[in-house]
Amino acid sequence: GRRRISREYTWRGSWALANEVRYVYDRMLVLQERRADNAVLATYTRGLDLSGSMQGAGGIGGLLARTDSVGSTYYHSDGGGNVTSLTDSSGAVVARYLYDPFADLADDESAVGRQCASAHAVWSQSAKSARHGLASSGEQS
Repeated sequence: GRRRISREYTWRGSWALANEVRYVYDRMLVLQERRADNAVLATYTRGLDLSGSMQGAGGIGGLLARTDSVGSTYYHSDGGGNVTSLTDSSGAVVARYLYDPFADLADDESAVGRQCASAHAVWSQSAKSARHGLASSGEQS
């Protein structure tokens, strides 16, 4: 299945909800992240993926931009659909990504890059939990 809600808890004498993010999808692709009160945290803009359609390749290679309260960042991908860098609205590179052979983020060069990498996938643009390092192809088993 797909992640609809992400909840993080902290221990303060008992478990307390620290953060909740809700995800809005178009079939299997995340379009928005929202707070528990339904306020928009981030919106994702997508175009054609590697198949030349919107979701024929699972959206891989089709992620174009992420817009949040700070502004927009734009995704740049290699031929395999892996995000290699992010630019801001002026075209300045704000993050670069390098991957090891196991699709783990080997290096990212900025706080913006770490935020976007943890908030959403960058390797082949498939969902990957920053906390657990588990990747999901988006297909149900």
